[in-house]
Amino acid sequence: MVEERYHLGRKNCEVFQLVGSPYGEARRLAYFRLICQQADTYLPCDISFLVENVLKQALKMEDSRTSYKRTTGKIATETVCYNYLRFASWLDFLKIEGSILSKNAFTAFFSTLESTRTFNLSEKEKLAYFIHLWSRVPELMRVLQRLRTSKALPSGKLRSGDITEHDAETFLEWFVDLGLADPTRRNFGAFVLTGIGDHVKKEGKTFEEACCVYARGVLGKDVNLNQDVPASYLWREMLALAEQLSSHIRSPVDPRLVAVLPILLHLQIRILVDKRIFVSRDRLVSLAEKATDQRSATFAWDQAYQSGFLKFR
Repeated sequence: MVEERYHLGRKNCEVFQLVGSPYGEARRLAYFRLICQQADTYLPCDISFLVENVLKQALKMEDSRTSYKRTTGKIATETVCYNYLRFASWLDFLKIEGSILSKNAFTAFFSTLESTRTFNLSEKEKLAYFIHLWSRVPELMRVLQRLRTSKALPSGKLRSGDITEHDAETFLEWFVDLGLADPTRRNFGAFVLTGIGDHVKKEGKTFEEACCVYARGVLGKDVNLNQDVPASYLWREMLALAEQLSSHIRSPVDPRLVAVLPILLHLQIRILVDKRIFVSRDRLVSLAEKATDQRSATFAWDQAYQSGFLKFR
């Protein structure tokens, strides 16, 4: 079944809150985009095959990396690439079982986001990465709390509790890509909070509040939380996304069956951009289910596994 290909188990989410990140670093978020794009094309496959293809594509991004505001985190060896893939698995961008890699809903989502194809993230990528990372890595807010807007924090000095030097430096680099912090130098150095980062630090007490504050900074307009969204708009966008993502989410057994989580993930971003409303995942599921035209399709969702499908008639 298609939902089995794209499910995200609740048990995995709970474990994620308890374990530390993989040893090493994965500093540039744009490489995760590259990994998801390659993964969506080739998975399932042996990990060595994907490493080979990611390395080839990473070399094509060198001009963009060297002109980016931060040049650290380069994928230039198999060892670094393997480490990025371990991070990608930890963040649920893909799944690793032994030497075999397989894709999931987040692979389909992040590989099909509107992107700049450079190390500068698009507006939609920034929103999507922030929502995804902030919900899965609680240490991010603790790291953000240690930064200031006026006094730079030397790289490698941030160590607190279960936050290791590797974790902290990686998280700080993610802040740079998301626009939450600025580096004092392009190759290593220190970090200071940006205006957006300062607002998230001060006002983002909960996950949902942090998402609203961050989206407000990225979009430049007020963002409301969990307001009503017209059912007609939701269904129209769901149909458009099902068509747009068809080759990525359609069941190989039944062409009428598509995985719904990638649709919902894209829909969440579209509502943010179009309506200036942040809708939580649970509320979005409820709204999408009610908006589905029962004459055209069946909406099914498994709360325990956070997965589901649309079956068109």
